[in-house]
Amino acid sequence: VDDAFYVILDEATGTAQGNVRTHFQLNPAPVSIQPGSLTAATTYEDGNNLSVRSHPIGGVNPKMKTDEGWIAYHISHKEPRTAWHYSLNKKGSKKSVQFLASIVPTKNIDPSMIDVKMDKNGAVFVKIGEEILELSTD
Repeated sequence: VDDAFYVILDEATGTAQGNVRTHFQLNPAPVSIQPGSLTAATTYEDGNNLSVRSHPIGGVNPKMKTDEGWIAYHISHKEPRTAWHYSLNKKGSKKSVQFLASIVPTKNIDPSMIDVKMDKNGAVFVKIGEEILELSTD
C-alpha cells in the first residue's frame, strides 16, 4: 500500500472442517506478542521495527498463539526465533476461511494508525488516519 506497508489476504478453500491456521515467523529478534490486539512486533531500540497484525473479517477475530520457531544460518546449528499463528475454526458447509493481515515497517509509520477491513462483498479497505483506500484483491 503506497510503497509503505503490506496487506495480505490469505484464503484457505475446500470442504474439510476444523482448525485452519496461517503461520508467521520473524528473524531472531526481540519481539512483543500481544494476543489481545492480534499483534506481533519487533522491539529494536532504534525504532526500525516490523509490526504484524491480523484484522477481523465480519466481526470474527482469529485466535493468536505462539509456536516454536527455528532458523539455521549454518549447517547443524539452529537458533530459536519467534513464531506464531492465527487460527479460525472452519465448520459446516463453509467453503473458505480468510485471514487479513497487515505487515508494517514502523520506522516511519505508526501501525496503530492503520486499520484494515473487508466488507460483506469481499472488498478490502485500508484506513490510514482519516484516509480510506480500497484495495484490489486481484
